[in-house]
Amino acid sequence: DTENGLVLLEDLGDDLFAEIVPGNPEFEAETYCAAMEVLAHMHRSTVLVDVPVYDVTLMLEKARLASEWYAGCQGSTPKYVARLQPHLERIMAKPKVVALRDYHAENLIWLPDRNGLQRVGLLDFQDAMMAPAAYDVCSLLYDARRCVSPMVTDRAIETYLTAIGRDADEFAYEMAVCSAQRNLRILGVFVRLALSMGKTAYLDFIPRVWGHLNTALNHPELADLKAAVRAEIPEPNAARLISIRTRSQ
Repeated sequence: DTENGLVLLEDLGDDLFAEIVPGNPEFEAETYCAAMEVLAHMHRSTVLVDVPVYDVTLMLEKARLASEWYAGCQGSTPKYVARLQPHLERIMAKPKVVALRDYHAENLIWLPDRNGLQRVGLLDFQDAMMAPAAYDVCSLLYDARRCVSPMVTDRAIETYLTAIGRDADEFAYEMAVCSAQRNLRILGVFVRLALSMGKTAYLDFIPRVWGHLNTALNHPELADLKAAVRAEIPEPNAARLISIRTRSQ
């Protein structure tokens, strides 16, 4: 209530997915499927929100960070950006949804004493934008900070598709495009955090991010993008990561 200077605030506790799942792997499927049900509910709902669109131009700009910061090619426009553009245009032509854009295990709180959708507490949604439906699905399942088991990944996607009524093959393509864009951006962001702010712990996540990127690029419809990325973005081998870490000191 801004007029009267009042806010209703709730403490959701400390049971982040990232904290409870590693010690209780039997909870992984339950928690992640519950998080998918929350996404499906948000994506089915007709909600009028005043948030910007994560449009193709901005998504391409963010994907370019991999070249600028991770590969160190400042000032040039990588060919993979041009290859990514038609894929983004294709998925952005579909209806967009509110994407929190930071939907992962460190921003979700497990509330088992509640029922249904209320079991999942949401944090860190101030950067929400209108984006493809697959964006937050990828954010959750292809997490830079932890590996989600293949079995849970498959079950979570099935849960989402059943609830939302999307075609599996079409959605797999949308996920591949969103994951490729996201992980190109993350490669650049993590190196930028290390070099400009001394946050070298982010470099430890780069091999996992690279793995997610390659999983996305293996989609048969992304062969053109895969070739461009492989030509312009080097593998994060030990020597490259040591070099980045040294420059950040």
